[in-house]
Amino acid sequence: MRDFVGTTFEHEWTEGAYTGVIYRVEFISDTMLRWTWIAGFAKGRSDIQKYTLQKINDTISQFSWLANDGLSVIITYNFVTMRSFGVISTKTEQHVLRGSLRKLNSQ
Repeated sequence: MRDFVGTTFEHEWTEGAYTGVIYRVEFISDTMLRWTWIAGFAKGRSDIQKYTLQKINDTISQFSWLANDGLSVIITYNFVTMRSFGVISTKTEQHVLRGSLRKLNSQ
């Protein structure tokens, strides 16, 4: 499995209900991440969540978490195209998202 511990990514949703939202994801450990809204309607929100990670192949990985506010978040990173794909679900809606991906740092 791709080791993301100590790595920070930033992605901007460019398609879907969250268009314009910029998200920063810091992988703190192999089970915990910190997400931060950098821009968009929830700018400034941040939390630490338990996550799961699945390596799809050498260039694509998917991770997910259940947020404290009840959102289910699934994000896929493609490291060849540097694109992100996501589904954010509430109890009543599912939002399919696409966006750009930047790697900010890694340890």
